Amino acid sequence: MKHAFLSEFTIPPGLYHSQPPVKPAKEIKTVALAAQLLTRNDVNSHFIQDVTGIVLDKRFARQTDLHELLKGGKDFAKAQSQFSIHPGAQSVYDPEFDIHVIESFEALYSLAASVFIAAFFGTRALRKRKAIKKGHKLDVYIKKLLNIEERQVGLDEGTEANDLPRLQEPLDEVTFLRQEALGEFSIHELNEDRGADCFIEMCHALGNKINAKISRQRLDIRFSKLTDVIKQQLKPTTDSDETS
Repeated sequence: MKHAFLSEFTIPPGLYHSQPPVKPAKEIKTVALAAQLLTRNDVNSHFIQDVTGIVLDKRFARQTDLHELLKGGKDFAKAQSQFSIHPGAQSVYDPEFDIHVIESFEALYSLAASVFIAAFFGTRALRKRKAIKKGHKLDVYIKKLLNIEERQVGLDEGTEANDLPRLQEPLDEVTFLRQEALGEFSIHELNEDRGADCFIEMCHALGNKINAKISRQRLDIRFSKLTDVIKQQLKPTTDSDETS
């Protein structure tokens, strides 16, 4: 049969009207769809067990004129079901079926799901807290770096400036600050966190800027010394020429 949930059914004469003229006048061969009780999987198993027990009770079947259910009992109730049987109903059909095992499994599954959800949100909260803490530390490092940059702005201004000792101090501070930050943040954080990567780039840029000032001043000092030496060498020659 194409539709297994349909079954052959005979409507007897006089089913709908027993007084003359009876309806139907003679039996009719047809098909019927068995009535089924449907529920969700998450409905309490004990509740389904009680409902199934009431429906299968013979007194209930007589009162509601469920003749086929009264005659067939559990076998009729389970026949040609289109849906899986709920564990609560299965415990009625099969006395050896232990509903407590199912409930224990469901409770264990619910506990495991609760633990997983709690662990998920707990881990996310810890990561968020760690990110906030790390961001706060990064802000402190950036503020220190900006303070160093502000202090070196006025150095190496003018051709006669000699700020080598004063320039070396902020250069060392940038070096130590970068080393401290590299010790604080892991390689993974430096690769993944754009803020930490930006801080390292700022350190390199400021260090290069201060080094450029130091190199320029050193060249200026050497050129100045070279000029003085040349002047000293040229001065006696000029005096001798004037005497002769």
